[in-house]
Amino acid sequence: MLSEAPWGQEWVDAIRRDLSPGESLVAYSQCYTEIWNERWNNSKSRTDYVFSGFDWMHVALTNANLRFVRFQKHKVKTGFLTYKVEMLPEVASREVTPITQVVTIDTRQYQPERMPTKHLSRLFGTAAGPVMRLGVVTPAGRMEVSSPYLEFQALAASLQGAITGGALIRQSGSMADAVAKLADLRREGLLTDEEFERAKSGFVGSSVEVTENSAGLIRQLAQLRDAGVLTDGEFRIKKWDILSRPG
Repeated sequence: MLSEAPWGQEWVDAIRRDLSPGESLVAYSQCYTEIWNERWNNSKSRTDYVFSGFDWMHVALTNANLRFVRFQKHKVKTGFLTYKVEMLPEVASREVTPITQVVTIDTRQYQPERMPTKHLSRLFGTAAGPVMRLGVVTPAGRMEVSSPYLEFQALAASLQGAITGGALIRQSGSMADAVAKLADLRREGLLTDEEFERAKSGFVGSSVEVTENSAGLIRQLAQLRDAGVLTDGEFRIKKWDILSRPG
């Protein structure tokens, strides 16, 4: 993989200008997808797939989103009937996926097939080695992009850290909510200290809806006990039945 990125500060600035308020750039790199076209092979009576180039883009990881960015292009005349396409440091389009919607990612290093390797070698002026492929799975499906740059490897590691960290934060939030609901019941005299400690292991990690429903059921049982519909023993049995299976 290559260590020196070919893009300058103007491209980074263009990505930053395109961010939403409160969004900050964490990592970025260039990446590509391979373009393969179908071609009918008369001699073998079959359809072959022929490599025709790369679709290059930038991938940017922010504190909130994963962004696939394409820049504006324009034609520059190079001769009487010839033109070349140049990129401008202005964002033309972007595909934005919140990090919270990324289900999982996977990475692997591999050596591209012969023709993509040949094109990469010609592009960089040196023999092309392995590249990294990043697969991103969201509820909308799976996307794969590849890159020869070390910055891409660092971005993938940062993305994995963001996904893991977000899951831990959400889990910690659920744990805090569950403990808070149990603490409310204890303050109201509906849970003893022993019941509070024993219930935490089963109650912690449940969704907010489950914790609220369980707490509400215990309060309803307490009202039935206070009204004489349930005895203290029946109240304790039914209460523990709720606490022992919160899910």
